[in-house]
Amino acid sequence: MAGIIHRRIKRNSRVHLRRVLMLAAGFFCIFYFIFSFGKLHYINYIEGRRLAEVKQEKRQWIQKRDSLLEEKKNFLNIDYLKGYARKKLFLMEPREVPIRVINPSHKDGEPADAGNKNAAHPER
Repeated sequence: MAGIIHRRIKRNSRVHLRRVLMLAAGFFCIFYFIFSFGKLHYINYIEGRRLAEVKQEKRQWIQKRDSLLEEKKNFLNIDYLKGYARKKLFLMEPREVPIRVINPSHKDGEPADAGNKNAAHPER
């Protein structure tokens, strides 16, 4: 009788040990999958944000390209070209007289740079 009880105790301790090991392995697998999927989700989130930034940058470059192409088309128009030459390059027609307005907001009798404190005053 003592041998049968001893075998049952030995068998029960093996079963118990096996159950504990299986539970530990199960918990390990569960935590491994949770953390690995969490890490994958985080990496996908970061890569998605980077992808959105790159797409936004691409849209900006495309918009700039389109504006440059539009300006290129405008240079085929003679009137636009003349206006551009007047504004940017300060070119004139052969018989034009150049008139430059320095400060349109000053009052008559005042020097043009009266409101400017940093202007050089030769009278002083």
